[in-house]
Amino acid sequence: MLSNMGPEAISEHDVAETYRLIGRRPPSLRWAKAELFLGLGAVACGCWLLRTEVAAAAFGAGLLTLGGYLALAGHRSHLYDAMTRQTTLLRRR
Repeated sequence: MLSNMGPEAISEHDVAETYRLIGRRPPSLRWAKAELFLGLGAVACGCWLLRTEVAAAAFGAGLLTLGGYLALAGHRSHLYDAMTRQTTLLRRR
């Protein structure tokens, strides 16, 4: 049923109307991508710091936690946008 969901299947006006109906503003997907990449970079730095001496390892654990949170937050924004687009497509049918 959703297999033909592509750019031509729904318009941005329809998506904006769905966001208005559910009372949310559209997410900034550029910020979500930035969160994802910054989070993954922080996780990588945290993993590298965990392999060093004890003082830096504590900082690395913090970076690992913060980076994981940022990456998940960016991913969640993309998931919310995809679910809203699917809701828009189903609402039109």
